[in-house]
Amino acid sequence: MTPKQTQSLLFDEEQFLQTPEIGDENEDDLQVDFLNKLSEAVTWSTDWTVESIVSQLNKNIIDIDPKFQRRDAWSEIKKSRFIESLIYSLPIPQIVLAEHKTQKGTYIVVDGKQRLLTLKQFLTESPDTNVFHKLSGLRNKKLNNKTFSDLQKDHSPFYNSFVNQSIRSIIIKNWPSETFLYTIFYRLNTGSLSLSPQELRRALKKGPFIDFVDDLSVSSKKIQGLFNINKPDFRMRDLDLVIRYYAVINRIEQYKGSYKSFLDETCDFFNSNWGKKSKDAELQSKHMDDLIDFVNKMFDKKHAFRRWRNGKYEPRFNKAIFDIFIYYLNNPAIRSEVEKFPKKFISAYQTLCEKNEKFVKSVSSNTNNLIETSTRFVLFGKALKKALNIPFKIPKNLQDYFNAKQL
Repeated sequence: MTPKQTQSLLFDEEQFLQTPEIGDENEDDLQVDFLNKLSEAVTWSTDWTVESIVSQLNKNIIDIDPKFQRRDAWSEIKKSRFIESLIYSLPIPQIVLAEHKTQKGTYIVVDGKQRLLTLKQFLTESPDTNVFHKLSGLRNKKLNNKTFSDLQKDHSPFYNSFVNQSIRSIIIKNWPSETFLYTIFYRLNTGSLSLSPQELRRALKKGPFIDFVDDLSVSSKKIQGLFNINKPDFRMRDLDLVIRYYAVINRIEQYKGSYKSFLDETCDFFNSNWGKKSKDAELQSKHMDDLIDFVNKMFDKKHAFRRWRNGKYEPRFNKAIFDIFIYYLNNPAIRSEVEKFPKKFISAYQTLCEKNEKFVKSVSSNTNNLIETSTRFVLFGKALKKALNIPFKIPKNLQDYFNAKQL
């Protein structure tokens, strides 16, 4: 690959990462302004040393789930520069923590998880060579290739400066609701590389289901393939999609207009009923990969779950289209008919994209509200019924809303 091609690839990747995806959650999904309840929360700031922060991480006082290490986003150079900044007392962003509702004295990380992970890795010095523990890529020859032990043993001025360096931390206590924390999360990520709210959901919705879908998203090559990656996604788009899958095929009739609430409630439902639902979830996990594989083969993998526009498929994966394809193809009668006549499915979808402006809008922007969600589920359901000529149900709540609003 030529330098020019490499530069182009890097540029495209950066653009890809910073462009919101269709169906992404955002602050509009919260529906209620919880900032007016700011007076109910207690916020205070403190300056903890690096040494004290790592001690709290090791004692699980600050909750950084061990599985989060699979979502490692920073390069070794970026981590090294962060450590270098602390050694030289350069300004760094504050971290934001929220006290657990049920575990007083322990904290959820609202912002700063990559910084905390970097600190823990550097001070722990894992024997795994794939885990960051040595400074690299720095112009500073005194620090390059040094481990934490090296600093402690041979460079006491650097060591003392580092472990005693203060990091400003904002602590939120008595927060009124999870939505309040989501509001803060979105504001902190405004104008920067967007992080997925799954990161916060992973901390707030602890339980057997969220552990299960996290492991599933890491192991499913079909899910990772949709994003053209071969490892866990640091933005947790893979985790988001697995939760959406379970929400759509199990609980679409409980959808009320906010995907954020829909996914939260799905996590609560499965966490609370895991004893009864775990076997179903395991069977559905196998079916998920099969459904994705079926759509990949029907459309060609690079076109699967993409919007049809101007006679070709857009390159970007579309969550709104994923939802409707997965929901209807999960129906055995539809799946059986489409297996025999896949072109009928493809033609029904392409015709909607070409001729129905309402459907196009429902899969193009602001897709998480009740209007757009009901529109795409109902219009695609009707198009499939006409194309396949078989009876099946469109989600009643979405059909009723669509009819009532005369959409």
